[in-house]
Amino acid sequence: MVLIIITLSALCVLTTYMLIRTQKSLNTRFATPIIHIGQNDQETELAVTIRNCGPGLAIIQNLTFSNAATQEVKQHLDSWLPDVLPAKIGCSKYKNIYSDFVMQSGEVINLVKIAIDTDKLEQVFVREVLRSLFSSLTIKFEYRDIFNNTFPVKEIQLASFCSNRDIPETVPGTML
Repeated sequence: MVLIIITLSALCVLTTYMLIRTQKSLNTRFATPIIHIGQNDQETELAVTIRNCGPGLAIIQNLTFSNAATQEVKQHLDSWLPDVLPAKIGCSKYKNIYSDFVMQSGEVINLVKIAIDTDKLEQVFVREVLRSLFSSLTIKFEYRDIFNNTFPVKEIQLASFCSNRDIPETVPGTML
């Protein structure tokens, strides 16, 4: 009788250990964040977004923006833009620190969102200049999940902003 109780107890301990180990493995596998950089290039809006498409939390460790032509690296996307955009263009910028922040599953952060009024010729010219600026930038980011699993460093060129249109050298009435 005692032997049966000891055997059942050992079997219960072994089963519990295996279930916990399997659960941890599944949690790690199915709670993986997937970071996507959105490049919204439309006639009426230019935007760069970060989205966590995976089911798990993402901890962004580092996010930098570089220009391959000038080898210049900056910590904020809005630091590539003038403080005030010409032609009264509306712009919203993400002002938080670009390192060690958490993104929920499905969360979208607009790094920069610029509204363009296509009825105003000056804004259309500025849009083309901004497209040229954004297309020369590369985003580099590092992130990890809540289990401290780090993912490979990703570098993404903002190539969606490239256009075959002629870019004006200057915008009428502005310094851009």
